[in-house]
Amino acid sequence: MAARGSGGLLLCMGLLLAMPALAATPTDRGECAASADKPDVGFAACSRIIDDANVSVAERVKAFKNRGRGSFNSKDYDRAIADYGEAIKLSPKDASALTHRCEAYESKEDHVAAIADCTEAIKIDPKYGWAYNNRGVAYYGLHEYDAALADHTEAIRVDSRDVWAYARRGMAWTEKGEFDQAVADITEAVTIDPKYAFRLRRLEGIAARSPTMISRSASIRRTAWHIGIAAMPMRRCARSMMRSPTMTGRSR
Repeated sequence: MAARGSGGLLLCMGLLLAMPALAATPTDRGECAASADKPDVGFAACSRIIDDANVSVAERVKAFKNRGRGSFNSKDYDRAIADYGEAIKLSPKDASALTHRCEAYESKEDHVAAIADCTEAIKIDPKYGWAYNNRGVAYYGLHEYDAALADHTEAIRVDSRDVWAYARRGMAWTEKGEFDQAVADITEAVTIDPKYAFRLRRLEGIAARSPTMISRSASIRRTAWHIGIAAMPMRRCARSMMRSPTMTGRSR
């Protein structure tokens, strides 16, 4: 009797496993596409697309990438790396998947793996500015500032209004002690996008360390005025320059 019962259970399990996964719906596609902003909903939707044997390879790749983005935005970098990896297996020449995996690796401070992925993406698409920027960030993490400068410069060559490229290049200039170049790049980033949240903290930090910045405080204030930045943070910037022991006698 027990044998017959266990046999029936095994039969039921076999039938369940043999049942095809539910087909993905148009709603699933919409929710999966929005998974970056709503990973709790999008993850399940993307999974249904991935498990649907009838969807195209291209659609499955897109679902893996969308699910990966949702995981990345939830700071689940390992899961993001796994999903981007599946997308790359299906589409080895997908520069976007490689670059986003590069970004996920970099978020784990695995700079070497990040550089490898972004380098491969650049080989596939030499005009992919996002790949240059992410590789530049990885080089920065390794303290290879010249390589970081080169990559952010290439990103700017691809898109002369790439705010992030200017800001990151400014950071690399700062680490090399090239404060004038750093201020020029950060100022350009702010000019392109006055709402760029990172701008003033970097500008104040550069000013505090620069032996030449006090002579430029008036031009910085004018730049801030013209692009609509509040005067108070810039006054803090000027004060930080005045407090620097290397600034004495440099004001004009």
